[in-house]
Amino acid sequence: MTAGGGGSEAWTTRSTRIIAAVATWLVLTTIWALVLHRYLFHGWVTSRHRFGDLFQRLAETRLLLHGHDPYFVGRHISDNVPPGVSLLHLPLTFLSPQTAALIACWLSLASVAVITAAGASTVLGCRRSVALVAASLAALPICAVVVFPVTAALSTGQDQLWFMALVTVDLLWIPKRRAGFLVGLVASLSLWPAIFIVAIAARSQLRGLVRALIGGVVGVLAGVAFAPAAS
Repeated sequence: MTAGGGGSEAWTTRSTRIIAAVATWLVLTTIWALVLHRYLFHGWVTSRHRFGDLFQRLAETRLLLHGHDPYFVGRHISDNVPPGVSLLHLPLTFLSPQTAALIACWLSLASVAVITAAGASTVLGCRRSVALVAASLAALPICAVVVFPVTAALSTGQDQLWFMALVTVDLLWIPKRRAGFLVGLVASLSLWPAIFIVAIAARSQLRGLVRALIGGVVGVLAGVAFAPAAS
């Protein structure tokens, strides 16, 4: 009875700690996004290409949404960007440019916090909740200003940090008996995450590869369903 009560209390304490950490992560990343978005949208870092990648993705998504194919209508589109990426950006097409840029900025900052927290908790052995709060509080402004790839992704509205966060969570936080799906899903949206399938194979062997394959198929089918003519 006592042991059961102790286990239930420990589970409640852990759940409370996780909820508090996630809530803090959401609040802090939102605050940083509001601050950085103001400077980014008004030309901080660069005035030529601010949110250029984001607005290009949104233009491509609108073309696909209306039945056109950006591969054949004279619009520039990267060769390694499948329609599934446009599906990912679909909700942002219904928002104003400033609001879409703000949400993209928040997604990137939230992703940086997750990537940093996953690395810190794995290397240093600290609690994930503590690492997530610390990364949201201190790592975000440092990375946004000092780390050039992060600065570039923020200023142009790239989605690569979002993908990297999913890959990092799959590799470092999801138990190996369940890992693989997110890596496969992201690999269907952008080619570079496919290299991490090797790591999934090393951790989870055949089952991990099967889950990665399922994730890849889900991503491809979602893109085909959204834009069959361009797939």
